Order: sequence, then structure tokens, then C-alpha cells
Amino acid sequence: MSPRSGARTSGPTGTPRAPAIAFSAALGALLKAIGLPVEEQLWLEELFTRSDAVLRLSPWVVLVAPISEELFFRHYVLRFISTHAGLASGVVLSSLMFALIHLNPSGFLIYLGIGVIFAWVYQRTGRILAPIVAHATLNGVVLAGALLSAGLGR
Repeated sequence: MSPRSGARTSGPTGTPRAPAIAFSAALGALLKAIGLPVEEQLWLEELFTRSDAVLRLSPWVVLVAPISEELFFRHYVLRFISTHAGLASGVVLSSLMFALIHLNPSGFLIYLGIGVIFAWVYQRTGRILAPIVAHATLNGVVLAGALLSAGLGR
């Protein structure tokens, strides 16, 4: 099954990225409220304490990862599985793979949900650029938040 062609590239908010950011924040808050805080990997936390490392890492986080992950998980895996086993299977399996590849057990549900949202954005718009932009925006917001919370944004 291929994405719809000619579909709008944005939702009612004007951008395809709002659902992923909202979902990530809401689920993170919910998990924290029920006593299951999402913790970032230790190696990533350590990187955020060094501004030189963060600056070198930023292009990878905001450009390379979103482009490569969306091309692989949405443009290749989602389409392949959807063609052979149906759209629901494609969304679920590509999102599971996306969540697992991040190697963060406490953030698994967030990554899984974000994978589903990125798959929806891809299906809705019919363009791989839409989930790439959504992913890059989400990673940029997370990176900026980490920088600001670590006091590196000054």
C-alpha cells in the first residue's frame, strides 16, 4: 500500500510535527505521574553536559538521524510490510522496529507512539519529507530542551 499522493502536507495546526511533539510530552507526563519516569540513556545524558559534544552531535540528531530513520522505517519498511501484510501490520511493525532501535526501555512507549504518528504523517501526506521534517523538529525540540535544562543554552 502506498501513501496517498496529492494529500495535504499539513494538518489543522499547519504543520505535520505537532502531533508527535504533543504525544511525546503528554505520554512522558503521564508515565511520570504514574511513577514510571522516562529516563534518557546514561551516555546521552553525559553528552549533554559537554557543550562541545552537543554542538558536534546536533547535526546528527537534527538532520542525519531523521533523514536516515524515516527513509528506512517509513519509506522502506512501512511500505514493504504494508504491501505484503496490510497497512495496520506495516504501521505496527515499522513502529515497533523504530522503538526498539532506540535502545531505551523506559522510553519504549514514547518511541512506539512517535513511530505510529510518523507513519500516519507519511500515509496522510504521501511524501517522505513530511515525517522527516516532523522527526527533525521533534529531535530539535528535545535537543533544545536538554540544552536549556543543562544550562548550556546560555
